[in-house]
Amino acid sequence: MKYNIQLIDIDKIRPIEGFDEQHVREVLQWLKSGIWEVPIIVEKHIYTIMDGSHRYEAAKRKGLKRIPCWLACYYNDVASVYSLRDEFKNDNADDFMRRGLSGDLYPVHTAKHIFKVRKPDDKFKISLYYLQ
Repeated sequence: MKYNIQLIDIDKIRPIEGFDEQHVREVLQWLKSGIWEVPIIVEKHIYTIMDGSHRYEAAKRKGLKRIPCWLACYYNDVASVYSLRDEFKNDNADDFMRRGLSGDLYPVHTAKHIFKVRKPDDKFKISLYYLQ
């Protein structure tokens, strides 16, 4: 499968849920290598994060200007989402995207995305130099 991976300005990317501080610190540790290895996955029209909230937060803290992103879509049967929390069990993809656009984030580990195609593998590598 050919993936649509692009470098997206970090200011355009929108998280949909919070993050775990310890996980962000772990990502910051692997960024010390100077290499970005795994693209985040964002909705291709509005850039809400489907997978990669912790990588996004680490990139912000590192001062990166762009992030490698796989552009995916809920509406072409590539991805679906559901809530891991009972209080949001009736929320659908539109609700998750709306939260990302409004900045009213879900708690960490609320969204569970299912991808109907294999996600890009970990062999993707780009120097952080190109992301500054």
